[in-house]
Amino acid sequence: MLGDLLSRARDGAADIVRQVEHEFAVHGISRSSGTPLEMGKRIAPVHERAVNDSMRLIAQFSERTGTPIEELCDTARPRLIAFTSTITDRTIQMAKQVNLTQQAVQARERLAQHVQNALRDVQVGFIDGKAVAMTQSSTNQSKAFHLLRAIYDKTRNRTDPVFIAEIDAGLSEKESQVAWRYLKDRGLIDTFNIAYTARINGSGIDAIESALAHPDQPTVNFPAVTYNIVNNTFQVGTMTNSGVQQGGVLSNLTQTVVYGAQEILDLQRLVSDLSLHLDELTLDAQQRRRAEAQIATLQAQLSDEPDPVIVRQAGKTLRNITEGAIGSLLASAVQPMVWTWAKLMMDKMFT
Repeated sequence: MLGDLLSRARDGAADIVRQVEHEFAVHGISRSSGTPLEMGKRIAPVHERAVNDSMRLIAQFSERTGTPIEELCDTARPRLIAFTSTITDRTIQMAKQVNLTQQAVQARERLAQHVQNALRDVQVGFIDGKAVAMTQSSTNQSKAFHLLRAIYDKTRNRTDPVFIAEIDAGLSEKESQVAWRYLKDRGLIDTFNIAYTARINGSGIDAIESALAHPDQPTVNFPAVTYNIVNNTFQVGTMTNSGVQQGGVLSNLTQTVVYGAQEILDLQRLVSDLSLHLDELTLDAQQRRRAEAQIATLQAQLSDEPDPVIVRQAGKTLRNITEGAIGSLLASAVQPMVWTWAKLMMDKMFT
C-alpha cells in the first residue's frame, strides 16, 4: 500500500518536472537558474502530501492490526527517504548545469528532514500538525507521562540524573525506552552522554504540575491523554535549589530562560520553514521586510549561543506580523503542515 502511494506521488512529481522543463524551453531559458528553483517549488507540495498520506496510512494500519507504530515507522523510513531522493534527482541535475548544486542539495535535505519530523510526530500522535485519535498514540503518551512523573519524583530536588531502568514506573524496558525518547524529543527532560539517563528540567516540571492542576484536561505535551490523578496535593517543607517558586503578595519572582537542545532544534526548524515558505503568506512589502528582519535576527542568534531576550523579542514580533496571514491559510481548505506546525511553535515559544 505504501509502495503504491509513493509510486503515484513519484509519477506526479515526474509530470511536474517535465512540465517545468517544457515551459522554460518554450521561452528559451531551459538552462536558466529559474528552472531548478521552479522544479523544487512545485515538487515540495507533492512531497508534503505524500508524506502526510503515508503517516495516515501508518496510523490506520497500526490501529487495525495492533502493530506497534514504531515498527511501522522503521519499515517506512527507508522507502520515504528513497522517494525523497528520487523525486529530486532531476532538480539536482538541472541545478548542476547552472551552478546551484548546493541550493538544490539543501532543498533535498529539508525534504528529508520533513520525513524524519513526520515520522517522529506520528509516533506521538500528530499528523500534519494536528493531534489524531490513535489508541497506540494515547497509550504511548500515557506511558511517557508515567515515566516523566517518576523522573520528577526522583530528580526534582537533585542535580544528578537517574537511569530509567532503575525507576519503577510500571513499564517494561522497551516501553521505558520509547517513553524516554518521547520525553527527550519534547524537551521535558535533560539527557546525558549515557543513554537512557534523565533528569527533570523546567519544562518537565511545568508539564507535571499542569497535569496535577488540571487532571481531566489534555496538555500541550500530552494531547492524547488525560490523567485523572486523585492526589494532587503538593507539600513543601524546606526547599533549596528547586525549579519550583512560590509567590506571595509582596514577593518578586524572576525566571531565567535557557534554550535546551530540543528548543534549539525547534527554533532552527521554525526559521528554516519560515524562510522557505514566506512567499506563501499574503504579506505586504513592509510586513515582509519586517518579517525577514526578525528571521535574520533569529538566524544570527542560532549561529551561537542564543540570547533568550533577543530570541523572545524577535519571535514575538515575528508572530505578531504573521499570525493573521497564517490564520487565513489555516482557515482555508488547504492547511499545509508547515503553517500548522509553525503556529504551534510560535504560540508555545513566543506568547
